[in-house]
Amino acid sequence: MKDLQTGRSMLEMLGVLAIVGVLTVGGFSLVSKVNSSNQTNNVVDEISSLAAKVRTVARDYSSSDGTFMKYICKGKAYPDTLECELDSNSEDNDACNCSSFTGSADVSYSVASAAYPALFTLTASNLTEEMCMTLLTTNWGSASSTGFMDISGESTSSATDVIAKAAASCSGDENSLTLKFR
Repeated sequence: MKDLQTGRSMLEMLGVLAIVGVLTVGGFSLVSKVNSSNQTNNVVDEISSLAAKVRTVARDYSSSDGTFMKYICKGKAYPDTLECELDSNSEDNDACNCSSFTGSADVSYSVASAAYPALFTLTASNLTEEMCMTLLTTNWGSASSTGFMDISGESTSSATDVIAKAAASCSGDENSLTLKFR
């Protein structure tokens, strides 16, 4: 008498499990890449929005000593996605130190008055290398439309020099970039 076996063999089951394992690992890496890309896009959006709002306040309230900084909080001239750091030196507990913000992906932003011809600088810190390189290659627009002047505060003869200097600051311990606006 012949015995007929039904079902799958152990070898077939191991093959299926191996395929499922490979697909799972690939899926996790894809999710990680998408999450990283999303965080990078959020940082670019936060910087663009913060720069546009601060530029508006700076043009309306600027003087030679950069007093527009106190109007950033008064006019809520920063995106809703950013958290303003409280000023511990202020008598009013609700007062902001409107030069420092924390955004998505634990990125820190600081705004400072700048010397002519720039109006202010915006420094983003705690960036990943991917965020740095994306910020370096982002088209920030012309100086007349967005006010963007340069990256890392270095005026050089070529765009390649600016990118090389800024890329060096991305690979350091701080992973920060400074953008100048007017």
